[in-house]
Amino acid sequence: MKLSHVVLIVVFLASLIACQKKEESKAEKSDTETTKPSKVLDLTEVTTVMTVKDIDLPHRLFMLEYDDGNVIAVQAADDLENIDQIKVGDKVEVTYFKSEAVYVTSPDAERPPVTESQTVQVDTKDGKPRKVTVKITERTSTVEAINYQTREVTLKDPDGKVSTITVKPDVKNLENVKVGDQVVLQVTEAVALDIKKVE
Repeated sequence: MKLSHVVLIVVFLASLIACQKKEESKAEKSDTETTKPSKVLDLTEVTTVMTVKDIDLPHRLFMLEYDDGNVIAVQAADDLENIDQIKVGDKVEVTYFKSEAVYVTSPDAERPPVTESQTVQVDTKDGKPRKVTVKITERTSTVEAINYQTREVTLKDPDGKVSTITVKPDVKNLENVKVGDQVVLQVTEAVALDIKKVE
């Protein structure tokens, strides 16, 4: 075999190996990117003192009451420890991400499918990045009251439960929603970053 042929074969094999390594590198990068937490949701962090009304410990769920009597359900973040020390009736200081509407439309309109949950990396007020899993649910409700300036909407569910929710600034067509309208909302559930007893 001529020397030139040998050189060509070696060059060809080297090129094949380089291409294979490049493809493997791309695949590894792609796998890494898919496991990164999403930062699609822009969540609002709140810290306040509330009273524990009920606890579902297996599901890490707390029913918390504001001083004005409004009650919200908050799920403890996966990395939040010692939640079993919290009891019904305790006064607690809670830092949580508010439940907010990320999509609002009429019941007969087309809408995007619900993404059941998103893992989001967030920068909390204390400067510590956290990963939280945010559940997104869809609900149909009747509008009881609406504040266009604060984008707060009071809703009544079919079971009679009344709640007030904030509609995110990037959600369009809020100005077209009126009291008495039936609306479909895709809503992030509230997630607690910290719960501690108030002495």
